[in-house]
Amino acid sequence: MISNSAIEDDLLTDLDFFDQEMARYSESLQETLMNKKSLAGNDLMEELVNVYSEMQVMGQDFKKAINIFSLLMEHSRELYDKNKEMGS
Repeated sequence: MISNSAIEDDLLTDLDFFDQEMARYSESLQETLMNKKSLAGNDLMEELVNVYSEMQVMGQDFKKAINIFSLLMEHSRELYDKNKEMGS
């Protein structure tokens, strides 16, 4: 049987990882595409390529964020069910 402290350590490790990922996603959204547009200057093709690339990264990050959220919800549901069982 796995001890509660081992489960808590794993959860904290996961939570730390998720927290770091969410911070990274948030930071990547701080610089708007409009600001990045000004960096490209007047080259419309470069601007289009940059926006497309950025949207691909944002899409991947969004998928990862949804997966993190799903895992946290699943774990929360498990904890809720365990607490409910203990109270019965």
